[in-house]
Amino acid sequence: MFLKNIDIELPQPWKNKRFKTDKFGYINFLVGANGAGKSRFTEALKPQLPHCRILSSDRLAGLFFKQGGNSHLLVGGSNVAEGYNKSQFSNYKSGAEAVGIGGDAFVILEEKLDIRIRVEATLSQVLKREIRLEWDSGKLVPKAYNIRQEATYDLHKEECHGIKELLVLLTHLYDDSHKTLVIDEPELNLHPQFQAFLVQEIRKIAGDPETPGKKLIFLVTHSPFILDINNKKDLSSIICFHSDFSAPSHLFDKSEVEINAFASIIPRLNVHHKQLFFADCPIFVEGIFDAQFIKGVQEFRDVSMEGSGSCVIDVGGNSEIALYHKLIEAFGKKAKYIYDLDSIFTRALRSNADSDEKIKTFLAKIGAGAEFQNYCGELEKLLTKSIAAIRQTVSENQQIKELQQYLEKVLAAEDKKERLKKARLALLIHLDKHRQTLVEVLTELSVLEIEGKLNNIIGALKAQDVFLLRGGALEHYLPSYTGNIYEINDGIKKQTIEKELGLLFTTLEVGELENRYGYFFQVISLLPAEPKVDYLLPIKNHLGSLIYKIQKGIQTGVVKSAETIPNYFGNEWNSYKRVLEISSLTITSNDKFICKLKILDKWGLGELKLSIDETTNSGMGQFNLEAI
Repeated sequence: MFLKNIDIELPQPWKNKRFKTDKFGYINFLVGANGAGKSRFTEALKPQLPHCRILSSDRLAGLFFKQGGNSHLLVGGSNVAEGYNKSQFSNYKSGAEAVGIGGDAFVILEEKLDIRIRVEATLSQVLKREIRLEWDSGKLVPKAYNIRQEATYDLHKEECHGIKELLVLLTHLYDDSHKTLVIDEPELNLHPQFQAFLVQEIRKIAGDPETPGKKLIFLVTHSPFILDINNKKDLSSIICFHSDFSAPSHLFDKSEVEINAFASIIPRLNVHHKQLFFADCPIFVEGIFDAQFIKGVQEFRDVSMEGSGSCVIDVGGNSEIALYHKLIEAFGKKAKYIYDLDSIFTRALRSNADSDEKIKTFLAKIGAGAEFQNYCGELEKLLTKSIAAIRQTVSENQQIKELQQYLEKVLAAEDKKERLKKARLALLIHLDKHRQTLVEVLTELSVLEIEGKLNNIIGALKAQDVFLLRGGALEHYLPSYTGNIYEINDGIKKQTIEKELGLLFTTLEVGELENRYGYFFQVISLLPAEPKVDYLLPIKNHLGSLIYKIQKGIQTGVVKSAETIPNYFGNEWNSYKRVLEISSLTITSNDKFICKLKILDKWGLGELKLSIDETTNSGMGQFNLEAI
């Protein structure tokens, strides 16, 4: 780690926030949503870092020197189209550094042969390209030679963006002019394979900036391929930015013991799971089928989880969710969790919940004490007592008989802990599906006591944004599921998910979802999601301007019929006629009129109609659009 006390007042858009740390990693990853302030943060941090160079996301823009000393960004600017003037080398370098672009890379390659050889060797091996810097009439002209095609061409004019990106990035990475390098969005224009290659090269250079050939590196990224987490040091060097502009969060101040608690999660952080670092509010579910179904329902509802800064991450079991919960908590992020019902019988969920003050407060308010695990234990005792009563009951009810058969089967297993867990879970699933049959066996009072404790547990967990599926698991909420409710068959589960997703987009209506999926749909409805795009507001805003002009045209006598409206609007009508038609215009005495408009279906709303007259309040939007 690089040791340095940092205490900076964060600029706008933060308000009265500070960023403090006494260390950084040798490679640091700055992650978060667009607009969360990452680039602005690096500008504020730059003066605190040893001899820092920033390469902005505009680093491929050209650079030219204008008389008077001003540097300007150009895209394919003509001033460097024919090469770099040697007399302006110092200006290229100072100007490029001032504005964060990489146009001085060719100057560095010309002046530093050791770096040039390293870049040429790397690009030649990886991309089958050679870089040739030639002089023509006093100007440095970058050339590229494609080894495969045996062709030479102007590099800055004809080469693809990806090759130029790598050339600029590698040049500044290998250059020894700076001790700290900040790269904004290093993934730009790079194939995932080359993003991974770039990170490999960065790892070779990253290190103590006081050591020759080493640099302190900061990567501002949205790419899970750049966010390369191989060990605890990588995990400890992530800085998360938040859309609500709370102070950026990190693990620099965590102890070795705390960091070790996250170590087991590192091998699990694949490209998919790394979304948690980029999302404001990730949603964790136990399995891939849960994730698929939730995404399908939200798509069918035409809402966007990603648009709200969220995503669904399947982690493969409730114990795994518990690990992710600890990591999310350490980074100061919000998250939501969906657990199957069997989670209340596992230590992973209980130990997390037991340390949460919201849950302790909730349980205290209902007179259940503050210890979540103890409260769950009380439910277990009730269930065990009820299981014994059910086993001793003689019943002709087929549903009770099936429960009894399952209980006898699982309780005959050798693992006492597991068999009790499965038996208790089966009883709760049966309670959700066939409550009245249990009342007949156990009495209403006994069932109410079980339900009361279960409801309190569910409520306490919900206060922590943990949604416990009281019916069991996802498949228990899907009408298409026909398998055993106590033992889930993965093959049947997969078929059920496929069938339900097929129904979503063929026969079902949005209004049917809650009735069909019950509590599971209620949970989905509580997840972060942006609603359908509201087209009506901008439509009415633009119509307001149109209405006012029609009213004014009729009052002044310029508009005399529907046919005269296009001429009255002039060129502006070319835009309006793309979205509406004048159905009719009737002008009566005293400037009174009725104009009927048809709004074309350009946004999936269906065709709409609007009737206006001289009293229509266009400025306040007090007019109604009706479906045709």
